[in-house]
Amino acid sequence: MAGTAVLFLAARGPGRALLTRAGPRLGLTGPRLARAAGLLERRGWPALAAGRTTPGLRTVTVVAAASSGVRAGRALPALVLGSSLFLQAHLLLGYALGPAARELLEQARLPVLAAATIVLAATATCSCAAAGAA
Repeated sequence: MAGTAVLFLAARGPGRALLTRAGPRLGLTGPRLARAAGLLERRGWPALAAGRTTPGLRTVTVVAAASSGVRAGRALPALVLGSSLFLQAHLLLGYALGPAARELLEQARLPVLAAATIVLAATATCSCAAAGAA
């Protein structure tokens, strides 16, 4: 939760210049951020909470909220709620699927180790062949 507030304040303050320079290289272009900011202004609180809950949109939602000028007092409660829902959902998934996942991994240990050995051997062979050709 503290990470959400720190990211929001950093994106609003010193991160703004960094976002302008490096954002396009990371896919955070001006038009994309403007679209996200427009959505946040139209949809407000529910959009912030949903964006922070959705994998792949979590960071972009905070940056868009900070750069769009949404007040911290309005944005942070929704962002913290979205973060909380994300964490609780993953906790429940781990609780529900954890034992089955552990059993599956234990059964797959030998095939996974064999596949990893084959991949490593192939990589080493290709590296040696490329070094010898050069």
